[in-house]
Amino acid sequence: MKIIFYFLIISLLTSCNKQNNFFEVYKDFYSAFPSDVIKTKDGGFIIAGWGRSSNYHNSSNGIAIKLNSEGEREWAREYGNNNSYEKFKFAVSLDNDEYYLGGNKDNNIWITKIDSKGEVLLEKTFGGSFFESGEDACYDSNDKSLFIVGTTNKSGNGDIIILKIDNTGKVLTKKIYTDDRYENVFSCMFDKKDSSLILTGSKFTSDRNGLDAFIMKVNNYGSPIWEKSFGGEGGEVFWDSEIDNEGNYLFSGTSTLSESGTSAIIIKFDKLGRLINTNIFNDFPHSSGKNLIKKSNNTFTIIGRSGNFSGHKNNKLLILNLNKNINLDSHKIVSKTLGIEGKIGIELNEVKLLVSGTTNRGNIFTLTIIN
Repeated sequence: MKIIFYFLIISLLTSCNKQNNFFEVYKDFYSAFPSDVIKTKDGGFIIAGWGRSSNYHNSSNGIAIKLNSEGEREWAREYGNNNSYEKFKFAVSLDNDEYYLGGNKDNNIWITKIDSKGEVLLEKTFGGSFFESGEDACYDSNDKSLFIVGTTNKSGNGDIIILKIDNTGKVLTKKIYTDDRYENVFSCMFDKKDSSLILTGSKFTSDRNGLDAFIMKVNNYGSPIWEKSFGGEGGEVFWDSEIDNEGNYLFSGTSTLSESGTSAIIIKFDKLGRLINTNIFNDFPHSSGKNLIKKSNNTFTIIGRSGNFSGHKNNKLLILNLNKNINLDSHKIVSKTLGIEGKIGIELNEVKLLVSGTTNRGNIFTLTIIN
């Protein structure tokens, strides 16, 4: 009887520990923000972003956190010199258990190649006397090249820049798209079927209309194929994109076209840039759709936030589960005693998602969601 009782106690404690592991806050860094998450060759994950150690309050460094296949922390590393502003805004998995982390170092585009232990293999910056920032990157596994997309103010306005580099960091092509309106690009997606890039972001249209969401499709030489904008009076922005099994393009973001104020939005275009469907989530006011995840069953999940945009204390994690026609199937709003904001996510398996974001105390968190 004592043995059975002891076994039950151990089982209960183990179950509690597993439950507690669903939500984890990492205090390795302060004022920390995750920007991207990728799968690693060993079945684990790397979260990239930026933050700082407690000793350096006037700077930020690129940071990376390695998780195993269960989402448990293996290591955390900081990259930078502690006296400048460095940010990792994207992470890309290469074919040989090596990874590109990149973003900006002060006024220049910055990339760092690491191995599975987080050791630096290569580091390069691109730029000059003007400001340039890498916001996202896409990898073409066929010709082993990396497309870095971002923003430059070389012309005096905010213009889109695309760098194509090889596996040694050598620049193969550089394209800058000048416009008399300020443009920002926040994400890119590589379409393997026609070797094209899909860029998403925002464009300033007028003092009255403010920002419109912005989409551009270019070929692998950086030449434009088509460009679209979406919006009205107010402000719209597309933060992320995906491709469905039929080859259509999906974009998630934030819109003020909502009947209930600023809300998350998803929109679908075909490969030729023709609008198929729009879904503005009016039932979730003061929300934003930051990250779009395509799941293995060709359905989608939007990771974002729901809360008061004037502060972070009451922010909640918002998860919108959509069917393949981008209609809402279910949703979750997760709140903690500390405010949490969802930034990124990735599919663990058919029933679980790993979500990451920032708490109102400036720490990165991860949360395993039963989907």
